[in-house]
Amino acid sequence: MRNRVLLLTPGLFGRDGVTSVARQMARAILSTGADLHVIVLAGEAPPATPAWLAAARCDFAAGSRSRCVWLALRAAAAAQPTPVVSAHVHLAPLALPCALRGAQAQVFLHSWEVWGRVSPVRGLALRSADRLIANSAYTLHRFLMAHPDCVGHPMTVCLLGAEAGTAP
Repeated sequence: MRNRVLLLTPGLFGRDGVTSVARQMARAILSTGADLHVIVLAGEAPPATPAWLAAARCDFAAGSRSRCVWLALRAAAAAQPTPVVSAHVHLAPLALPCALRGAQAQVFLHSWEVWGRVSPVRGLALRSADRLIANSAYTLHRFLMAHPDCVGHPMTVCLLGAEAGTAP
């Protein structure tokens, strides 16, 4: 049986940094041969699915928070615990039901959004995660200053790169 991975992302087709990282994550996960399920908060399914994404299952919440929560709960109810990657700290709480069922949760930390205190439910999701992934050593340092309760937690720095075909 192939490994299954759930990716929670605020967007997938935007031109901002977070959605660029989410696309890179999706491509990397698919390159391992894993079954990828992507839940996207913003936007709707594109008229034509890009070739690189054809092997993934994508659910779009079209900007509806309640639909995004429902999609995440439905994914958590899946029979097999699935590794969950939250591409943004705001979506990290959606991984909690999966973690309660035994899934490994990872949260990607993007700059200023984690340099200060976060809401209690986001804090719980961060402390419950199996691994935190920061986009720079500076972000990791600022995160740990704001969240000393996470010192000693498994963490990784994953430096960002540009997508192929993007102009400087």
